[in-house]
Amino acid sequence: MAEYDVLIKNAKIVEGTGKKAYKGSIGVQGDKVVALGDAKGDAKRTVNAKGLTATPGFIDAHSHADWTLLWFPKAESYTMQGVTTFVGGQCGGSPAPLGEYIRLPWPLMDRLPDLDPFKFYPKQPYYPLEQANEWMEEIYGWTLDWEDMAGYFRKVEEVGVSMNYAPLVGHGSVRTKVMGLDYKRHGTKEEWAEMREHIHEAMKQGCLGMSAGLDYDPDVFAAHEEIIDGVSVLKDYEGVYCPHWRRTGRRRGVSAGHVPNEKITALMECVDVHEKTGVRLHYAHMSTGWEVHPPAPDELEAANVKTTLDMITANSKSELDITWDAIPQLTRSGFATMPYLASLYAPWLRELGGLEALGKWLKVKDFREEVKDAIRTGKWFIRVAYNPNTAPRWAENIMVLKSGVPDISGKTIAEIAGERAADPWDTYFDIIAEDPFTRGAT
Repeated sequence: MAEYDVLIKNAKIVEGTGKKAYKGSIGVQGDKVVALGDAKGDAKRTVNAKGLTATPGFIDAHSHADWTLLWFPKAESYTMQGVTTFVGGQCGGSPAPLGEYIRLPWPLMDRLPDLDPFKFYPKQPYYPLEQANEWMEEIYGWTLDWEDMAGYFRKVEEVGVSMNYAPLVGHGSVRTKVMGLDYKRHGTKEEWAEMREHIHEAMKQGCLGMSAGLDYDPDVFAAHEEIIDGVSVLKDYEGVYCPHWRRTGRRRGVSAGHVPNEKITALMECVDVHEKTGVRLHYAHMSTGWEVHPPAPDELEAANVKTTLDMITANSKSELDITWDAIPQLTRSGFATMPYLASLYAPWLRELGGLEALGKWLKVKDFREEVKDAIRTGKWFIRVAYNPNTAPRWAENIMVLKSGVPDISGKTIAEIAGERAADPWDTYFDIIAEDPFTRGAT
């Protein structure tokens, strides 16, 4: 009988322990690695991994894949990158509990401009579950037929998926279940009690903790005391609290002159929750506590990082009491792939019908000013780092990847504007007018 199901030979092995990479072999039985480094013996299947690297499966510590998992159960975009586990239910949003009103799942959101046309934002933040399921049945032939996390887990198991899924319950989803569309206020004590019951239920059903989306509806309207009350439930289950902390404030109505939240204050707000509940804290997409303008030299940013981490962990009793994940901004499009330079101006793409039409109309001065005015007054929100209302150096954060316009590919909007001796915003629009199909990245 074969000693291994799979024997991988001649691989460059990275263990993930800090040990240097080395050449070796790996023996696999069933779904477990049983020999590492110098595996010898017979195998049902032998793989020659010469020239390839073998690593442990990567874990995506911050993911929203749970809302697309039933549509893409093989999760090819993950598995082809070596990701084998994701932590879902982030930023306050989980696939359950479901109530009378729900946030539409992302595949349905992609179709919403045709299902219920809008220019800037959907007509309502949450749609009746009944309406969502009419669309689901019509388009996909199945419905959101679960009520709680246990029901969702059964659906996932029924479909079958290729990933390991570590679930969080979203405080925003719980809040929507309890408060429906009447969420732009602090919850009552009676509503807090109902939320606690839903959190208890989700934890008993297998969730590892709870997330919150403190920049997003509906959690942005929750009182600090409401968050503490909900997080306190996790203590009974040794759960973890994973907040999308108040980095920017509510991402609506961000007009010229907007003053963003103080990040260090927002970070310490989460520490207060940890200290008052005794529940482990894990920050989603951690960043430094202070914005430094103009962009700082490495030494100053290093001090910013150290001071931030020293402050948030000052009273933690162990290294695992307070942890965090961060977006690896090693390449362009680390957070938002455009893919076209014009993609940030989606309302006008929807209104005009496409890239060519937008490029044509951006040659018209009155139209261009109308678009700028919509941004200045906060009618349309562009992410903070590349929003002219919130980032004085926004044009340095957008790069042209590929364009039919000569000599601009690989340059930032700021660099192109400097070469043209022109205003960066007008330069941005000029490029789209000259080649609407210009590819960009943030």
